[in-house]
Amino acid sequence: MEIEIRAFIKNFSSIKAKLKKLRCKRLSKTSIIDIWFCKQEAKSFNEIKMDSVGSTGIRIRKENGKLAELNVKTITRVNDHNVFEELQTDFKNIEEMKKILGRLGYKPFCVIKKKREIFQFDEMKINLEDIKGFPPCLEVEIIAEKEYNSKLDKIKKLLLDLGISEKDQIEKSITALYMEKYAFKTEKESQN
Repeated sequence: MEIEIRAFIKNFSSIKAKLKKLRCKRLSKTSIIDIWFCKQEAKSFNEIKMDSVGSTGIRIRKENGKLAELNVKTITRVNDHNVFEELQTDFKNIEEMKKILGRLGYKPFCVIKKKREIFQFDEMKINLEDIKGFPPCLEVEIIAEKEYNSKLDKIKKLLLDLGISEKDQIEKSITALYMEKYAFKTEKESQN
């Protein structure tokens, strides 16, 4: 299970300075392209938004130097974007996977391009995300099967240490906010 909290931030440099002060380890910097899929008949974000228990999102991710990844995220609590169940597998041929998903009745509806810098603090991963066409953001996550509340408290404490108060945190996932703004638009429309 993925437990996460997100926030928009003013800039990356002040957060990086605080991460350094906390002795967070920088793991990597990468470029990511996420292609999100929905049922063929869907025409608007409201038809595909993930708010109810059991609603799912299907994504192909291409990241620098790695095999492509097929990922399915499932909501486990009503309107809660802090916890998802996830299934994923790696594969080689993106075009073939798009055809497979198409044959199963899915179509791409949103492409997200981002640069991500990843840091580690204890069991937490801190992702600084520069998403094309969107404000700078931060995501702190823990992968765990239990102890939801204690893990969430741990993330909240780190966010406070980084100067990010609860009012600065984002309830919905950054991906959902991006989709709400850009889903079902052409790539050119979503990058303006």
